[in-house]
Amino acid sequence: MKESRERVSAALHNMGHSIVDKKIVVNLSPAEQKKNGPLFDLAIALGVLYRWGV
Repeated sequence: MKESRERVSAALHNMGHSIVDKKIVVNLSPAEQKKNGPLFDLAIALGVLYRWGV
């Protein structure tokens, strides 16, 4: 998930949105499902943008 955090942060930064000083908690369930790779990155980025009303 560290790679996902970096990818989402970089993508939002390139769009002009800084999330460096904000704490973000994302609940990905179910816990049994593997969450490797960039599969959830778009959904996380959209959720962050939606939350801040962008």
